[in-house]
Amino acid sequence: MLGAAVAAPGVTIATQRRAQPSGTDSDWLTYRNERYAFRLSYPPAGHVETRREHGFQHIMIRVAEAKEPQPTGDDYHVDVLIYDHRLGHNLKLPCRDLLHDLRTVKLGKIQGLRGSIQGDESDTPAEPAVCVESRKVVVLIKASDADAQASLANRILDTLRFGE
Repeated sequence: MLGAAVAAPGVTIATQRRAQPSGTDSDWLTYRNERYAFRLSYPPAGHVETRREHGFQHIMIRVAEAKEPQPTGDDYHVDVLIYDHRLGHNLKLPCRDLLHDLRTVKLGKIQGLRGSIQGDESDTPAEPAVCVESRKVVVLIKASDADAQASLANRILDTLRFGE
C-alpha cells in the first residue's frame, strides 16, 4: 500500500502549515511529505530540517536551539528516516526486528508497527517509534521528549497519517 502512494524517485516535496490535528493543541504545525504521502503534526516551537544521509533521507523536527529552556516544556526531537530501495537505500533489519513491544496500528490508509526503539547508546531509554515498510520504501519515525511523563513524543506520533 505504501508503494502505491510513493511517487518516482526525485526531489522530496514537503510543506509545513498550521493544523488542528484531533486531540492536540490548535496551534500545532503539520509537516507534509508529498513524495511519500504522509503527514505529521508537532508543537509550534518546532523546526524542520531535511537532508540526505548516506543510505537514507533524514527529516528532523525539533525545538529550535534556544538560549533559554522552553517555558512550555515542549522540548522534543523527532527523526523521520526514509529508506527508499529505488535509490539504493536499505535498512539492515525489518521493522519487526527493530521495534520492541510492538503492535499493529492504522496510520491513515495503511498499517504500520508501533513500539519502542533503543537509542544508539545502550544507557539511553527506549524511544517511542513507528515503522512502515513496503517493497519499495521503509519509513522509520522515532520521537523523544524531555519529560517522559508528559508523553509529548507519543502525542506527536499519534498524528502520523499516510495517504490522506
